[in-house]
Amino acid sequence: MNDNLGTADRKFRITVGAVTGGISIGTVLGAVPLPAAASPALGVIAVLLLMTGFVGNCPVYSLFGVNSCSRAGNVSE
Repeated sequence: MNDNLGTADRKFRITVGAVTGGISIGTVLGAVPLPAAASPALGVIAVLLLMTGFVGNCPVYSLFGVNSCSRAGNVSE
């Protein structure tokens, strides 16, 4: 499995995933005024963003042939 996420893309996914996860937990605890149904959806999105960010590979990017790695750091070449 080759990396297809560049450094900026990974940092963005990890940051947005952490914020989304926090909002999901805040919704469960009642600190964020969102419908209760939003919490599981936000949780799933957070987990997917965090997983792809930490692993460095996005299956959707692979499906469409997208690669945000720089040429010098690309392990697939």
